[in-house]
Amino acid sequence: MVATVRERTTEKLDREDVLAAFAVYQPKTARMVAEEFDVDRRRAAKLLDELVADRDLTKARGSTETPVWLRPHPH
Repeated sequence: MVATVRERTTEKLDREDVLAAFAVYQPKTARMVAEEFDVDRRRAAKLLDELVADRDLTKARGSTETPVWLRPHPH
């Protein structure tokens, strides 16, 4: 049986689950990730920044002040 997003997040926000939620080059905001995993936006942003530090995601700012995170193409 596959756990739903809500079931997984009651335990812990998992790095691998967050990475799996990103398609290659698909931008997402911290708010989008927070809503998808039913967690606080700040918690989502912190994990996303950790994934950037580990080079699993990249962070960019478009024409707005809101940053977006995306998964680069694997080399």
